[in-house]
Amino acid sequence: MGNESFANAERDLKRLTGIYVPHSTQHRLLERYEFSSAQATEQVEALIIDEGNVRLRTHEGEESIWRNYKAVKVHGQVGAAFFQNNPDLVAWVNSQPQSEAITCLGDGHDGVWNLFNNTPDSF
Repeated sequence: MGNESFANAERDLKRLTGIYVPHSTQHRLLERYEFSSAQATEQVEALIIDEGNVRLRTHEGEESIWRNYKAVKVHGQVGAAFFQNNPDLVAWVNSQPQSEAITCLGDGHDGVWNLFNNTPDSF
């Protein structure tokens, strides 16, 4: 389960577990944590790329800010999401073990199909 802010996580953690961990400590712990990149265990035969928008928090009364992200799912295996970072998405897909032919699925949006068409390894 995700939480939209460290302040909310501070409150929820205290309420759910009785343990108080300040939001600043939670933020520091997250900044130090290294997330390992997911890796497919079998050759990739199909993958799906989709994109969407996330709303960034703004101060009360200010207009909402929306930013684009893309997510990729290696069919039946692993997935990853990339926030405004197409080069890392392409690099991640190209680092997966690939079969000779890969079925690529997308919603028809140019931003998705350009990723399939403009990659050095051509997926």
